[in-house]
Amino acid sequence: QCIGHANWRYFCNTLLYGILGCAFISYYNLILIFQSNYFPITWSIYYRLLCMIAPPGFMWLTGYLTFLQSIIFLTTSLSTIITCLLFVFIIYEFNLMFTNQTMFERTFKSFDQFYWSNNYDNHMTCIKKFGEEMNNGSSGTTMTSTSVLHHRQQESLSNHYPSLYNIGYKNNIKQYLGERWILAILCPFVHSPLTTDGLSFPTSDSIKFK
Repeated sequence: QCIGHANWRYFCNTLLYGILGCAFISYYNLILIFQSNYFPITWSIYYRLLCMIAPPGFMWLTGYLTFLQSIIFLTTSLSTIITCLLFVFIIYEFNLMFTNQTMFERTFKSFDQFYWSNNYDNHMTCIKKFGEEMNNGSSGTTMTSTSVLHHRQQESLSNHYPSLYNIGYKNNIKQYLGERWILAILCPFVHSPLTTDGLSFPTSDSIKFK
């Protein structure tokens, strides 16, 4: 059974609420730093930005900030960075969900396309060479022709079927989040039965796209 089949919705909720929590912290900390009177008015915007990007504890050790002020700047920097990283990560995960792919499948497919795009010309040269020496290199011709055929099949699949298990956006989402996927996004504790058992999955040829 797929190890992450029933866990992905909880992973999605963790990313989503992690983004919201870090964004909430970043928003109010940035207001505290740049718009409130908590820090001296004489501090310029550039100085406050410097305090945010400085190494943790450096401004405090050098005497430019109090310990509490350094904690505020450190918390703001970390929450802002984590928000951006989680946002990029969840966009990538949603893209995998919409195409019904795993991270391994996406990585392997990208590597396969990269390999064949760089070696296609070499294989075509080998075909011509072995074709001229048909009697002595028939096995090489067969092997090379098979390689190019594999490339053409992969190229055709990439153009027409981005994923073998891509059964449409709505059905893909239900496989990840369950039948009640809208409520499952809002609350991870909502009962939302999955559409597959984690052992067998419908392919794009066995179900009508919606």
